[in-house]
Amino acid sequence: MKTQSRSGPQSIPDFNPARAGRKWLAYFDLLAWSRFCENADLQTIYGVYKAVLEKLESKAKGWPKLARAWASDTFMFYTSDDSPDAFQTIDHVSRSFQALMLKEEIPMRGALVCDDLYADEDSRIFFGRALVEAHKYAEGQDWIGLVLAPSAERRATELGLLPSAFYRAWPVCFKKEAVENLQAFVLDSIHLSPAGGDALRKLAQMSNRVQQADVKIKYTRTIKFIKRDAAEHAQP
Repeated sequence: MKTQSRSGPQSIPDFNPARAGRKWLAYFDLLAWSRFCENADLQTIYGVYKAVLEKLESKAKGWPKLARAWASDTFMFYTSDDSPDAFQTIDHVSRSFQALMLKEEIPMRGALVCDDLYADEDSRIFFGRALVEAHKYAEGQDWIGLVLAPSAERRATELGLLPSAFYRAWPVCFKKEAVENLQAFVLDSIHLSPAGGDALRKLAQMSNRVQQADVKIKYTRTIKFIKRDAAEHAQP
């Protein structure tokens, strides 16, 4: 009886300087994913995961200087450099991705950073200061939102890309009751469908179905931010 041999493990590649450098990185984390996995069956979990991956792929496709990666409940876009056009690309894609996820009623927290990153998608090797900061600012937020982490705000300011019509300075709430003033993406600045409907309405609908107080407060904080921004920028 013939047996089929299995190939051995792939060798770990040497450090490649071409994959290292200062890059823009957008890092997204699914809200309350652990609790969702504890209460849902595997087929339901896979359905949500598949929907996120499909949107991730569709948003990254066709953009020069942009790549994507994921692991468990973390989804990332990253660029090949820290140039102005790279920021404009990843910023547009990240904001659209956040809005698409909200349209699908999949709440996320995200952070955009700019720092040193080693990215080898083929070998699934990612590390660097950018990833550390992105993890801290994305997963630490205690609401549903997308923010510019300090490194991204500094670099965008250097390049003359701030202020932006899509971001507002806001005291963002973090876990353990910490608060930090950051540039936060105004979700309501992107309509969720050409036929109408907006982020505020969608967030309210999702919040009404949430029972856990510690999750509901995340929606409340985001809704407050959008309403405050709308009031401050309302036409006289």
